[in-house]
Amino acid sequence: MHPMFPDRYRLVNMNPDGELLKKRWTAVERTAAKAKPDLLLDLVNLVFARAPKAPASVGEFCAFIRQEDAAFPLRDNELELRVLAANVLVAAWAEPSSHKADSLALLTTTAALRGVRPMNEFREYLDEARAYLASESSSVREFELPDNVPELPKYVDELGKVSGSGGDVATLTKHAHALFEALIRDAGSCLQAAQEAVVDVRHGMKVALEESNILWWVFGESSRDLDKPLAEIHDPYVAFVIAKEMADLTTLLPGPRNTRALLGRALQSARSSPERTTIRAAVSTVPQRWRETIVAAQPPYSGDLHPLLTAIVKANEVDGPDTWVPLFEKATGIRADTEMHALDLCIQFYEECISLRTLTAWRGG
Repeated sequence: MHPMFPDRYRLVNMNPDGELLKKRWTAVERTAAKAKPDLLLDLVNLVFARAPKAPASVGEFCAFIRQEDAAFPLRDNELELRVLAANVLVAAWAEPSSHKADSLALLTTTAALRGVRPMNEFREYLDEARAYLASESSSVREFELPDNVPELPKYVDELGKVSGSGGDVATLTKHAHALFEALIRDAGSCLQAAQEAVVDVRHGMKVALEESNILWWVFGESSRDLDKPLAEIHDPYVAFVIAKEMADLTTLLPGPRNTRALLGRALQSARSSPERTTIRAAVSTVPQRWRETIVAAQPPYSGDLHPLLTAIVKANEVDGPDTWVPLFEKATGIRADTEMHALDLCIQFYEECISLRTLTAWRGG
């Protein structure tokens, strides 16, 4: 059981007994381990008090809980379901280096929209998601190069015995057999060590290449997609461009731990773009061709969990500068005139792009 679960469950029941806590946590762990991706995604929606994408998701979640407690109520249980759903996410984050854990942590942060969606008493789960992502970002980029190349022994003693056997066939056979056994044993060990060294070197090269590519892009101060300096992009949509291009250069998921610093440095290159903007202003200035490219390249997404991508998709579906706004606001419950700092907008869209990739990998796409 997670050490904080008893305290967190007190949001629902101030004095839970040990047996009830055990039943609830067992249901939480079973759901985290056995539930299909679509149900787990809907549990993220549930944590944010948003309607599930699939109406049957709440019933499926209750069925997991009722496997441990047949008396679990099916009505007037919204707060308890939110608490248990949040702890399912916590249990999933206990699976290190998994696409499922990465996806659910990223989707928790993207659904929060940099604090635009208030979480109130559920804020600690967002903090835990960010802590998991920071730890995993560092862990996946750790590597240790081998100190030396494995070598086979010289077998001086064994060769001496073979050469000193004289004309005795039995003695020669005995020593030759011992030599070949040692050679086969040591060759296998050296081969395994060499294979492990190759894996370490390849991983180290991937880490170094990702870092090099991102740094060259940051200090190049130019857009790869639009083929022009970032300083020449004067509209607030430059935050989307920077986020998408850094996501393209990110090869190890869930993204580098210093993402904020890298995106902030890239934004400094867009000197004339506004420091603060609204979602409406940023989306409305996106060039149609670039917007179409973004929409065409993205795998399936969730409107509640990917709010900025939802805005771009809705803008691409209709004509007119603001006709997408009511569609976006209905799909997400977020006002299009919500003001955000350009860096927060950039980080948000970067995390949405990365979360789509982890989600695709989790689903096996």
